Parts: sequence; structure tokens; C-alpha cells
Amino acid sequence: MDLATALGLDEERLAEKIKAAVKAAGGASVVADRSGIPLSTLNKYVRGAISPAAVVLERIADATASPISSFFETKSAALGHQSPNTATIEARLEVVHIPILDVSAGAGPAIDNDGAEIVAHLPFPIGFLRKLHIKPERVRAVRAHGDSMEPTVPDGMLVLINTAVSDLQDGRIYAIRAPDGLRLKRIQRQIDGSVMLISDNRDKYLPETLSRDDAAMIEVAGRAFWTERLL
Repeated sequence: MDLATALGLDEERLAEKIKAAVKAAGGASVVADRSGIPLSTLNKYVRGAISPAAVVLERIADATASPISSFFETKSAALGHQSPNTATIEARLEVVHIPILDVSAGAGPAIDNDGAEIVAHLPFPIGFLRKLHIKPERVRAVRAHGDSMEPTVPDGMLVLINTAVSDLQDGRIYAIRAPDGLRLKRIQRQIDGSVMLISDNRDKYLPETLSRDDAAMIEVAGRAFWTERLL
């Protein structure tokens, strides 16, 4: 789901704002280099041929030094006070600003993160969360690191985690805290109490089985539900 569709925005109007921001920043080639977005793809956003996902629009905003809210509003309006620990909602636009943590979830080996600092906020349609019955204040964004969950979760992608979920449902993707760090895996519980950690990149990664005792040591950080698309 692209951002314009999710928010009910006029795609032509969004394209005009992107075009203006890109032009002011020095042109498409400059913004493509800064953002890491392929030039051909960026030109499609500028023309309105396609609409960017929320994560991509955030990259365009960073590359053009534009407030993310400027792409949505008819007149720029400053966001209200943002709590450092929770998502905040811009009521008129029905957009929630989800905290992006300086945290990597290992899609492969676990990653030992030192702290969980908020480094940015991701604009996201609150109506999308409401349809999924997810509380905005319980959502955090982390970055996948590794290729074990490809093609579902590509390396380097932001992943939204519903931290309100602590129970395991078979086949779902979870961020779990193991003794060696944070991991992103599908979960399959076994009759004997053991837990199988399954990678989507099955040609390269075999399932791992945690014994009942080892499984009892893991902590569920939350369930992954989106990475530029619904999981």
C-alpha cells in the first residue's frame, strides 16, 4: 500500500510537492544520490506515475531537508509536542509519527543492541493501524539486518513492531530477545515445548530449534506486521 492511497491523498498534489522539494534541493540526480533511491524511480515519484511508501517519502524528506508534514499539508504547520517515548498523532491529517529506534533486528545472527534511542519518526496512516486493531502508542520501528527473512523483509528495511503482542502465534514474524541479542524470525511451536525459528530465505537458512528450556529464555519484543507492505 503506498502512502497516498493509505492517506486518501491526491496523488497529483503529492507529486507536485515532491517535485518542488526535489527542485529546491538541487534536482533529481542530487536527491537520488542523497537518498539512495534510483534516479528512474525518483523521477516516477516526481511525475506522479507512482506514489512512494511512507519509508521512501521519509528518505525524500531527509534528502531534500523538507519537513515530512510539508508533503501532506496545504499550508505547513508545525507538529505539536512529541513525547520522546511514544508515537504522536497529528489529528487533522490522521497521521501517527512512529518512533524509529536505533535498533537492528537480526534477520540471521542475533544483534546485541546497546540501548534503544529514538533517532527519527516515521509518518504512518493511523487508519491503517485502526483496521488492524493496533494501538499507535505501542508501535516501534526497527531496522532488519541480514538476508534470512528475504524476500519478505529485505536487508536494511524498516520493520514495524507491535510491542503490545507477547503471545506467540505459529507462522507469524516476531522480534524476539534471545540471550545473544535481538532476532527477527517466524515462530513455530512444537508439541514438546520447543520452538522452531524459521527463516523465509529457506534456500540459504535452515530452521533452528530451541529446546524447551532455551525457548523459555527468549522474550517477545513484539510481532512484526509491516515493512512497506502488510506482513
